[in-house]
Parts: sequence; structure tokens; C-alpha cells
Amino acid sequence: MSHTTGLPERNEWRKIVAPYQKSSALRSGFQVVNSIGPYLALTAFNFWLAPQAPLLAALLAVLTAGFMVRIFIIQHDCGHGSFLKKKRSADMLGFLCGLITFTPYLYWRRSHNAHHASSGNLSSRGIGDIKTATIKEYESYSLARRIWYKVYRNPLFLFVIGAPFQFLILHRLPDAHSVDWHKERRELFVHNLILLTIVTALLINFGFATTFLAYFLPMWVAAAVGSWLFYVQHQYEDAYWEHNDDWNYTEAAIKGSSMYKLPKILQWFSGNIGYHHVHHLTPKIPNYLLEQCHNNHKMFEEAPTLTILSSIKCAFLSLWDEDRKRLISFSEYRRMRAEHAA
Repeated sequence: MSHTTGLPERNEWRKIVAPYQKSSALRSGFQVVNSIGPYLALTAFNFWLAPQAPLLAALLAVLTAGFMVRIFIIQHDCGHGSFLKKKRSADMLGFLCGLITFTPYLYWRRSHNAHHASSGNLSSRGIGDIKTATIKEYESYSLARRIWYKVYRNPLFLFVIGAPFQFLILHRLPDAHSVDWHKERRELFVHNLILLTIVTALLINFGFATTFLAYFLPMWVAAAVGSWLFYVQHQYEDAYWEHNDDWNYTEAAIKGSSMYKLPKILQWFSGNIGYHHVHHLTPKIPNYLLEQCHNNHKMFEEAPTLTILSSIKCAFLSLWDEDRKRLISFSEYRRMRAEHAA
């Protein structure tokens, strides 16, 4: 897909999306109730169920994880200021959601805003993104770094191991780039202290096995699913990557964020995040208005469309080919190298 097709100028699309940049206290409140309420009920039930029927509890953890993903979207919208009109209320709700999703609210918000400001910019990678190397960068790596990058980009590692490790461990630790993030680091400390208190109380009262099934397993599944959603909406063959001089915010939003078509039930659990191109163009739209905004304006048809079936291929794309402007797999890279050598 070409990155040069015509899209409205910023002053034009701002007028188009303006009517949707309004949260509804009623709709937001209802979403809090139908997301956090079931999560708490399922978690409590699973603590009772796990000692008696661990296999059933493990299956129920998958449903609980669905509500965790939905709660993460609420936290996400609070961070963008699109969920509630009052910032203080949004920040309080976002912090509480973060305790459920194992994500420090203020710290994550700042990193995520950096992702929005530089998504698709090859010159500004590094904060809030999944690491993506260009072919030239990969070829310049040492052998050890190449091996690590291959391990990192392996789907099994990225989603089954790396994702829960990110939420359980790395979200507890400040990064080197956040030395001056004093407010965010203080919130991170408080967040960790509360989580430590919760986990300690659960382990003392219920033991490790029950706590794992009822509390940690849903997080594990939710982390894997949430990381996949984030990955697939920016990592596809015809994605958008440009250096500073050629990078364009509008094109990066609509061409560099996929339209991920999901069954209605999965769309509900994922808080309409499949309309990621709309969200990246204007993060001030609450999740429950993204679909309506997409359906009402033709410019959003420019976004690449993925289905669950077609997105599977994306899991194996690992290197950005700057010459052909597309993501390729390691196997395709090896074929290119072999053809070049011949």
C-alpha cells in the first residue's frame, strides 16, 4: 500500500473528529460497572473454586482475563483524557485500574504518550514500543545481539513469556530514560507498595496455587492478549515507518495503525481498540465512539485492514526493509541474502 495517497490536512480532519471527542459520564460509568464488577466477582469466585476444581478455575481465568483487557482500555482512555471530563477523577480511576492490570498508571501514561508522538518514526523509537530493527541495523549487530533479537521477536517469547514478564516484573522497575520523571516514579513506588500488600495478603490467606490460578493466571493471559493487540496494530507487512524528515503524523496514524476486524464479542472485550487508526489520529475519542467515528468518514478506509486469520502472519515479521518499505520475516531475510550472494 502506498504511503502517499491523499489524506485530509490536519485542520480538516480535526473538524471531522471534533464531534466524537466528548465523553459521556453515563456511558463511561456503565463501562466501569460492566468491566470492573464482573472482574471482581469472577476473581472472588475463582478463589473459592480453585482449591476444589483447579482445571475449571484455569478455564475461568481466561474469561477473567477478558475483563482485565477491558479494564486496561479504561485505564488507557483515562490516560488520554478521553474517558472522564475531570482530570482528577480520570487519574484516580486510572490508578485504580492500574492496580488491577499490574500497570503503574502515571508511569505507563508518559511512556505511552511518547509512543503516540513517535509511532512509525524510525528516528524516534525506544519508548513504549515493541523493538523493531531495520535490516541495516540488524546486520550491524554483534552475533550475541542478533541472537537476542531473534529470541525477542520469537512469538512464543514475545507473547507467552515476555508479555507477562513485562507486566509482572518490568512494570515494577523504572527505566533509565525516566530519571527526571519524579512524579511518575513516586506513583510507581506507591503502586508497587499497594500491589505487594495485596499479593502478600492473598498468599498468606489462600496459598500459592490458589493465588496463581485466581489472580496471576488471568494477568498472564490478559498480558499475552493485550500485547498481541498492541503488536498486531503496528506490526504488519505494509506498516508505516519513516525517518524524521519524511515522517507525517496523519499518515503514521492512519497508515501505521491497522483496522483490526474482530468478532463483536472480542471487539467488546477489547474496548474497540481494533479501530486503532482512529485512536492514533485523535486519542481524545473515548473507546465507545471509535467505531462510530470510523464508520462515518471515508478517510478511515485508508487504514490497512486485518482479520484474525490474516493477522497470524504478522507474528513472524521481524525486520523493517527500508528499501521496499515493509516488514519481513527472518526467513524472507535469509532468502534475500541467498539471492544477493548468488
